[in-house]
Amino acid sequence: MSQVEACLRSIGQDARPLSKEQTATMVNQFMLRFPFTNWGRIDWSQIASQLDIENIAEIIPGLQRAQKNLQAPVYIIWDNATVPSVESRLPQILEHLDDVTAVSFDTWLFSPVVGYVIEFYHEGDIKIGFF
Repeated sequence: MSQVEACLRSIGQDARPLSKEQTATMVNQFMLRFPFTNWGRIDWSQIASQLDIENIAEIIPGLQRAQKNLQAPVYIIWDNATVPSVESRLPQILEHLDDVTAVSFDTWLFSPVVGYVIEFYHEGDIKIGFF
């Protein structure tokens, strides 16, 4: 079983893998909203509204303080371009975050409808950016 299959199985029926075309569209939307460094990380120096997160238990309260809908669709985007993005809901993703982040080096949870991204950087940093 691949890491993606394990991730999908962990999240359960709430996980919907996107097609290659849908993944490309979502990644393009994501990259239009957030500038990137040369080394593949969001360029946080250009993001006006952001939160540094010490541990995953702070994610939900941080989004609630920002009045973000936690049940809106969220897209998992990995730095590995061969891996399809996955649509799910934030609570289910966070419940199985180890399986989600095991798929690839860096992981982003992008909510284009609600207006935020959560970056899980491979060195352990977690940041939320709003737009």
